[in-house]
Amino acid sequence: GYPFDGSAASRITFAEGVTKIPGGIFDGGCSNATEVCLPTTLKTLGSRAFRNAASLKEITIRSDIAMSYLYNREGSFAYAPLEKVVAEEGVTKLPGYIFMGASSSLKEIILPETLVSIGASTFDSCGALEELVLPKSLKNISENAFKGAASLKSVHIRSNLKLTKDLSMASPFTDSGLEEIIVDEGVTSIPGALFEGGCARLVSLYLPTTLTTLGSMAFNGAASLKELTVRSDIKMKYVFFRDGAFKDSALEKITVEDGVTKVPGYIFTGGCANLRELDLPDSLVSVGPSAFDRCPGLEALELPVSMRSMGEYAFRGAESLKELHIRSNLKVTKDLYTASPFAGSGLEEITVDGGVTKIPDNLFAGGCSRVKRLVLPETVTGIGCCAFEGCEALEELSLPASLQTVDSAAFKGCASLTELSVNSDIAVDGTSYGYPFSPGGITAVRFKDGIPKIGALYLSNQDNGAMTAYIPKSVTSIDANAFKDVEVNVVYGGTTEDWAEVALNGLEPASVACSNGSLTAAASLMRAAAEADGGNPAEEEQAVTIAPAAPEAEEITDESAASTEGGEPVTDALDEDSDRDEPDDGDDGDGNAESEEDPADTPFGGLPDADIPQEALIGDEEGEED
Repeated sequence: GYPFDGSAASRITFAEGVTKIPGGIFDGGCSNATEVCLPTTLKTLGSRAFRNAASLKEITIRSDIAMSYLYNREGSFAYAPLEKVVAEEGVTKLPGYIFMGASSSLKEIILPETLVSIGASTFDSCGALEELVLPKSLKNISENAFKGAASLKSVHIRSNLKLTKDLSMASPFTDSGLEEIIVDEGVTSIPGALFEGGCARLVSLYLPTTLTTLGSMAFNGAASLKELTVRSDIKMKYVFFRDGAFKDSALEKITVEDGVTKVPGYIFTGGCANLRELDLPDSLVSVGPSAFDRCPGLEALELPVSMRSMGEYAFRGAESLKELHIRSNLKVTKDLYTASPFAGSGLEEITVDGGVTKIPDNLFAGGCSRVKRLVLPETVTGIGCCAFEGCEALEELSLPASLQTVDSAAFKGCASLTELSVNSDIAVDGTSYGYPFSPGGITAVRFKDGIPKIGALYLSNQDNGAMTAYIPKSVTSIDANAFKDVEVNVVYGGTTEDWAEVALNGLEPASVACSNGSLTAAASLMRAAAEADGGNPAEEEQAVTIAPAAPEAEEITDESAASTEGGEPVTDALDEDSDRDEPDDGDDGDGNAESEEDPADTPFGGLPDADIPQEALIGDEEGEED
């Protein structure tokens, strides 16, 4: 047994000078004790020292005490029905586990302004505690210190705290009933996991304007918290790998107050599933990576003009976000990956406001698969690498006249983009991640009149057949890599003579339709050969130049489809001529006399230009009908 086993003492007093009370000394001998007086000299208190003090309602701690354990983490007052605990002024620490097992009826705790630390599970299972005032002097608080405080509705954090660990990294307020948490002005840091698992009922949280550091998992599981206001520039501190501070919260509205310049990465990661409204101030400069990651319910987002940088996955998974305005020059910052801030978004329309000069790398890569409309202003001069990669639904695109450079894979994978308008002399800034528009689906590209040259744009499509290029007379040079791995049919704004002056640099269009006639694929081949041999490309092309082309193709009539002499369709006549040798006796092979016109001046064996219908202008060198 224990020394005082069976004692009926109603009061137990220790004289000043006593420094140690051994564990279990009054176990079984203090059931009638209503008062226990501990000395100010006490330094060590053993576990189970006052176990089963069934009549003890109140205890006062007068000194800094260290616990010594008889059994694994058992309290000194286990099973005592304590209702009030007072720590006197001058006490700087309360040891862990001291009141463990004695807190179920605890209603009042008075802590001095000298207190610096509270140990692990000090007041564990204090289900009746309704009020708690943490002193400003408090610096360290340990896991499960107030675990199970189900009746505790409100708490004030009045100082910068550090969460200390004993067995696990659990919240001091695990399973609490907290509905309101107020972090006082002056507090600059909130440690990670401080309220994790202890804020399921939280409906009100005040973060001060002085807060600069917020730990990950600080408010994890705030399943009742609907709104939050961020009042200061905050830096995230991680307890575990990139976990947010509000994981598994129910936040529906987040307001960032004016004056705040940055929202840190990962702060709301995992806590945005219900986010519907986000207000960002005009002072905001940056949004960090994954700041609002996985926010499928976010329907509206207005980025401020002040914004300069956005981290990868900042708004990933914003499936309900349909429209977005880019109002400033942005930079996409990298943490772990090179990814779009809007990866997996539901964006259908993107408008870039006037004044923006640069679309940064990866801005919408993987986040614009539903985009059908893209508006670029006449101020944009550069489009970065992979900026709009994967915009599969985009069908038309007009590049602004201000555009100077397009980087690698800028519009890669835009499979529905069939029409492209180029309004300036653009240079490709690189191809390390693929051609700017390839793979894609472009079938028609229109170059604006006034453009002097067409550079190496590497325009191509993906299994969409030939591409028609509308080239103005102002173009004097076309790079050999302007088109890549695609058959190009050119509609040229000048005459065949003008076309002959254009430097093709090895480009071989399948056909060229000019304002006064058309050239066949053979013409391009002959011209390329002439250029290689140092000959006159214009003379070679004239050999296969056919009748002047009308601005628009007209319907073929019986009259226009017949030759003036034989009455047969011209295409048939051309086919017949191509299948037999040219007569040597002046006969044209049909029994008719050869035209007096010089065959060299009329295409296809001397047939008059006027008699060749428009549909016969595009064909191979033998004049077969297209």
